Amino acid sequence: MRQPLSAAALILVLLGSTGCARAQGAGGPERSKASAGAASRALEPVVGLPCENCELVFKGMPAVAALTSASRIAPAKEPGQPMRIVGRTLDAAGKPVAGVIVYAYHTNDRGFYPTDDRPPGQRAIHGRLRGWAISDNEGRYQFDTVRPAGYPDTDIPSHVHMHVIEVGR
Repeated sequence: MRQPLSAAALILVLLGSTGCARAQGAGGPERSKASAGAASRALEPVVGLPCENCELVFKGMPAVAALTSASRIAPAKEPGQPMRIVGRTLDAAGKPVAGVIVYAYHTNDRGFYPTDDRPPGQRAIHGRLRGWAISDNEGRYQFDTVRPAGYPDTDIPSHVHMHVIEVGR
């Protein structure tokens, strides 16, 4: 039996005519294998699979109370063209939904998922260009970052991976 998807929807800004912003999800119900503590357990189940390594959206996630509607993915000195992603979370009737967490990650300006200085095993698999925002009372969120490049030696255009996390649903 399929679980019904909640009413929240995500409207994304596209990355120009050569790229797209992608929201993960559209499929059957499954539970994540997240083990990042009580916060991640409160955010289960993960609906809308298939989703490779879904539990990674919780790894390193700040406490929900610490999230804001505006987040920075790329540090200010990150090489690349500055870019802002803005969006809104809306219900099926088009009304804003507050408190929806949006997780985003992407490649750098050369098409790679850059790592950080932590030792292997402690690094984020999605790379260091990732972040979380939570929708405000008008359903708005934004990410400041740099424009990613498509994967090297492929026809895959530049894109940003985005996951929608609805607390308590």
